[in-house]
Amino acid sequence: MFILALSVPTASLANFVRPGDCAIIVASRQTLDDAFAYIRDNATDAEAIYASENGWYAISVGTTADAGSTDFLTSLVGRRAIPPDSYCSTGEAYVRIAWSRPAESAATSDTTAMLDTPFDARPLDTQEKRYLQAGLALEGTYSGLIDGDWGRGSQTAYDAFLRKKNWPDSNRSAAVLTILTANALEDGQWTNFYMPSVNASISYPMGSMSAVENTQDRTHEIDSFDGSVIVRFYVGNEADVVDFHVTLRTDSDNWGPLYESQSDGQVVSGSKAGNLYSYARSLRDPADGLWTTALIVNQLEDTTNRPALMASTFQIGRSATLDAPNSGHLTTLVTAAVGEYDAGRSADVAATSAPAQPPAASPLPKERFSATGSGFYINEDAAIMTNAHVVKGCDSLTVDGDPLRVVSASEPFDLAILTPQTPRKTTHFLSFASKPARLNSDITVAGFPLQGILSGLNITRGSISSMEGLEDATRMQISAPVQPGNSGGPIVDRYGRVVGVVVAMLDEEFTRERAGVAPQSINFGIRGAMGAMFAGLNDVAVTTTDLSDEIAPEDLADQLRDATVLIRCEGSD
Repeated sequence: MFILALSVPTASLANFVRPGDCAIIVASRQTLDDAFAYIRDNATDAEAIYASENGWYAISVGTTADAGSTDFLTSLVGRRAIPPDSYCSTGEAYVRIAWSRPAESAATSDTTAMLDTPFDARPLDTQEKRYLQAGLALEGTYSGLIDGDWGRGSQTAYDAFLRKKNWPDSNRSAAVLTILTANALEDGQWTNFYMPSVNASISYPMGSMSAVENTQDRTHEIDSFDGSVIVRFYVGNEADVVDFHVTLRTDSDNWGPLYESQSDGQVVSGSKAGNLYSYARSLRDPADGLWTTALIVNQLEDTTNRPALMASTFQIGRSATLDAPNSGHLTTLVTAAVGEYDAGRSADVAATSAPAQPPAASPLPKERFSATGSGFYINEDAAIMTNAHVVKGCDSLTVDGDPLRVVSASEPFDLAILTPQTPRKTTHFLSFASKPARLNSDITVAGFPLQGILSGLNITRGSISSMEGLEDATRMQISAPVQPGNSGGPIVDRYGRVVGVVVAMLDEEFTRERAGVAPQSINFGIRGAMGAMFAGLNDVAVTTTDLSDEIAPEDLADQLRDATVLIRCEGSD
């Protein structure tokens, strides 16, 4: 890979790409003609070609935020969307734009302007504000209650988050924070824990912690698997609470108490002793006047910020879930931000020179092709979810001969939503699980693989063998057998809830080359939470459920037979 590393020239790419962004470079060539040839020969969806001070030409497929670009490119490489030697350049070595796509449409410009606008929380509803507060807690800048009350404390935490990331104050930054929050909550498998005996609730990451409730003596505890965080709950009267907090505030070493707060119905203390940080919040239950205390103790080297979010979600009564918003102003911002990643943002570069255009290539006759994939109904309007790669290049899509239209298809998500061209209803749709499936959970996969060899619906069973895909936290690894044609099919748990969407199987040739062995039962699915979020981003209604009535395997097969569909594609290369 040829990486440019020169001194900053008089005119650099910094004039052409937004501050804080970098250009995704997939190849460099010595001449402009060679660069155009690379684009044609590799069917590259190029956004721009940049001329370097040393005479080389760098081919860019778009731009992304410089912060976090390494992880983003790794994800794209893992999906084979870009070459393995691609890199992100801030452009110090580039002197001009040799070629770029035509300028953005007015609609795209309006979207860019909206995302560039400074963030204002006032249009957000309570759920959206709670979601951002949770994200800020996980980022370590917020310690208040997750209550959706966006006051001075929340805004100060958001400003601190921007300084920490070195990001501008914009709606785009708020949208990316939302995406980061969704990934963190999904990765940690955060869930609500309601304790009826003390009428209190708290959220905790069941992916790394376990909860136990003893209803006899009204004691509860949550411990991390590695012992770095422990949480204890106590019930007592006002005198008990006073004694507890006085002891905590005085039982510390020379560091002294770190935090104290007392208000009507709430007492909060925090201190550091040795390598342990202790935080206690006591709340009075207006129903019986008793106080419930949550004591969180964590080792100082724990940097996950789990304690911060747990403390912020502790409250009397049942708390609202930390579900990702699927409508409203914040969803609009996320949709626009995801759209930028889909389309790239290199087209808004400064038009400082007349761009050259790629020489016209002789048109080749287009070859027709037919393909099939799987999908499943996600609501009563017969909307179908499948993979974006299932519908890519299709001139027509049908299910049982009925034509479909594409509502949205996103390559970064590798998800697509289709609806019948002639509206109709169905009762045979699947609901998404409200909580992520746990490692080693039993799962069932449905789909229509190997059409022309096999016929009819194919059902296989297995388990979730890893919570991550190939360097991609939005995916999970499953042991259930899948074959070509399974793509887009549902992955459900033993309760019939969607926990994923089949996306790929590990390439045998690739694995033999890298590891010297053939892969066995290594397949991948997109996490169900990402599917539900994608539907919400496109204003497609879906249902989530926490029902836990186990379904017999035979009955589950009947349910999947009604909800899973064979998608037929006709297109041209």
